[in-house]
Amino acid sequence: MIKDYSQDVLGKQKVSGRSMQLGSAGFLTKGVGIIITGTAICVICCSMIMGWMIQDGLNELSVKKETKSELLKVKEQLDSQKERLLAQANVSEVAGGLGLYPASHSQVKQL
Repeated sequence: MIKDYSQDVLGKQKVSGRSMQLGSAGFLTKGVGIIITGTAICVICCSMIMGWMIQDGLNELSVKKETKSELLKVKEQLDSQKERLLAQANVSEVAGGLGLYPASHSQVKQL
């Protein structure tokens, strides 16, 4: 109900009430407007959430990529250290330091 205070009678305002009636077309239009507005709000919220999830995934991917590159560098260092330790000259040197000596031909048996 809309109140109208425009009429002034002897210093007192006269209140006249008018009720606003919606026809079936007005009710339908209002309902469609509410549905469209609600849908638009949902789409905007979903878009923001999806953008946040994509950004979070990209950040996680970049961190994993950096970790992978660091681990590859460590792997290369370990591989080179392994090759150095397994070299015949290094093994002979370490064995000699421990007092070991190569086997004679009579001690070696072919299976």
